[in-house]
Amino acid sequence: ELGRRIESAMSDVVTLSASVGTVTKSGTNASGTWSWSLGTSDGPAGPTTVTITANDTHTTRTATFSYSVTNVAPAVSAPADQSATVNASQSFTLGSFGDPGADSPWAVDVDWGDGSAHGSGSVGAAGAIAAQSHTYATAAGSPYTVTVKVTDKDGASGSQTFKVNVSKLSQSIAFGAPTGKTYGDGDFDPGATASSGLGVSYSSSTSSVCTIASGKIHIIGAGLCSVTASQAGNGVYAAASDVTQTFTVAQKGVTVTAAAGQSKVYGDADPALAFTNDAGLAAGVFSGALSRAAGENVGTYAINIGTLS
Repeated sequence: ELGRRIESAMSDVVTLSASVGTVTKSGTNASGTWSWSLGTSDGPAGPTTVTITANDTHTTRTATFSYSVTNVAPAVSAPADQSATVNASQSFTLGSFGDPGADSPWAVDVDWGDGSAHGSGSVGAAGAIAAQSHTYATAAGSPYTVTVKVTDKDGASGSQTFKVNVSKLSQSIAFGAPTGKTYGDGDFDPGATASSGLGVSYSSSTSSVCTIASGKIHIIGAGLCSVTASQAGNGVYAAASDVTQTFTVAQKGVTVTAAAGQSKVYGDADPALAFTNDAGLAAGVFSGALSRAAGENVGTYAINIGTLS
């Protein structure tokens, strides 16, 4: 607004007019405050020269000034935060915008926040922004900040953001209990698989019976072996629930072989019968003794397991 104070030594009626816009007077005829106003649409426009003419019955005076109308940027209103699932196309509402000027068309740019190509569009009137679809390839950056920018035909822009929470896909582990395992068996693959196709890791809670070596089960004793299969997930898949299997590792059988060439002289007491074993165990771990077939006459007699254990 332009304020001008017009004073007159006389009580003449003073009139003011403007080449552009409207002049409004307050106060008395002789002295008062005059204001100038102009209803404008959105810019850019100008500069425009305005001439104010003051006139009483005796004298005419003029004053000039110039004005410009700047372009007002679109005001964007963000939508509520939204959600999506990784690797699934999702339609997202993008909010709305207002603009005091007739600046059609307005260009819409959508930065999805994941480094992918921006969404784009064109709007012919202020109001709701048309929804757009997007697929998030990973949830690693969730929640993502989405920026919606609206630019008018004169280059002024406004923007707002909202969040997208991206959920990972679920997965499960299939893991059957191993069977038929015996102390002395070689290392073997536990055989668990994840529905995601990701690799499975293992841990043992019975280290006195079995451990994990290079992803395989390594048996170190007889008894119960408990192994847990795990899959921690990645940017696409959430962690799977652990699966634990417990199985029995049987004791290894020992083959005892009587030493060859054992003998005694007729009438002597039987000697302690010697033997070897295929497990390489020390004699002290055995109890009992071998025996032979009954008879005292000169001849050959079979040696039996007897009470040896």
